[in-house]
Amino acid sequence: MNECSNPIRKITKEGEDYIRTECSRNNKISGKISKPLPFTYPPVSKEKIWYAKVYRIDNNELVDTNEKWADYLIFLYNHFANLYDIDPNILAAQAYIESHYILWNYAQTSSASGISQFISKTIFGVIIKNRTGRGDPFTIEEKNKITYNFNINPYYNDGDEHKLNSFTYNASAKGKYYRELLHQNIINNPDIMIKAQFRYMKYISTKTNNLASSTLFCYNRGHAFAKNTYSATVKDCENRFGSNYIIEGVNYVDKIYAVLGDKNGDIFPKVQSYKLRGKSFGYDKYIKQYFNKDELYERKFYETEIIYGSDSEPINNDPLKNILYNPFGCDKE
Repeated sequence: MNECSNPIRKITKEGEDYIRTECSRNNKISGKISKPLPFTYPPVSKEKIWYAKVYRIDNNELVDTNEKWADYLIFLYNHFANLYDIDPNILAAQAYIESHYILWNYAQTSSASGISQFISKTIFGVIIKNRTGRGDPFTIEEKNKITYNFNINPYYNDGDEHKLNSFTYNASAKGKYYRELLHQNIINNPDIMIKAQFRYMKYISTKTNNLASSTLFCYNRGHAFAKNTYSATVKDCENRFGSNYIIEGVNYVDKIYAVLGDKNGDIFPKVQSYKLRGKSFGYDKYIKQYFNKDELYERKFYETEIIYGSDSEPINNDPLKNILYNPFGCDKE
């Protein structure tokens, strides 16, 4: 493995190729799906085509093609990786599973929106209130962009209850009224949403001993389950909500690991349909040294803690054990 004394955290060359390939597949800037944006009033037409109007934060260039979006995605993940000291490959792979890098994407059964698929209530907590986050807080300017055209001041300290109603669709009619505006503001500002992804993952990692497996699981199932080991995290979730509730979280982690390092489905065959066939972010040899199919199907990998370790050095020089360090930052050929 190529090492250097002062690594720069950045997307691997395999990761760049993965992002560019995915962004060439369909329109990431605008589009629609078969069902309209849920939890809105007045209801949004299912024929509405969503357009993301994105300007780069480094040069103010309009991002109006898939190719430009791929370039900007790589820039944003590298940019925030070095601000928050987190491996960008893990979070970029996570975003692929969340949204396939579709700017205008939204869930059909929840209020999840945009590239990182934050629900409205999480946006309120992480961005507007600067809770459950680590690193640079969100500025008034950033909050204004997410609440653009809202007839409220959600960042003022004048009581939380009425402000929360504006962000949670099931709290009041006001939440449903602002839902369409909120979604448009989210898809127009992927830099803010990716920053939110980094801040939230950083926050969770402080509770999980920086283990990627546990951090990703808690991003999906809730940070209240965070423990020092993956097995303890999953077990706590199961004890509270039952075995059925953990399935989505475990599958979520599997999918992201497959994107990170299982090009041909040797380790995670059941989730290969969720990723680009024959491609990964280049972590294959590190994942394969831990898993064989018998171990995977028996879920013994709960005990191996494969992705994150200390906050200073990778365990055994293994990039997959540490969310806060990326030896691939040194260019590897």
